[in-house]
Amino acid sequence: MADMPDKIDREESAEIGRRRKLRNWGLLLALVAFSGLFYAVTIVKLMKPH
Repeated sequence: MADMPDKIDREESAEIGRRRKLRNWGLLLALVAFSGLFYAVTIVKLMKPH
């Protein structure tokens, strides 16, 4: 990592911000999907007659 510059320009900073935003949206989507899966499994288990 010795050849990495100390400072990044405005375009690189904007690109890093865009990538971070996309990654955060992806994580949000995964979290919502996972929560929905748990919710659906719970509802199915509660509705199952004993």
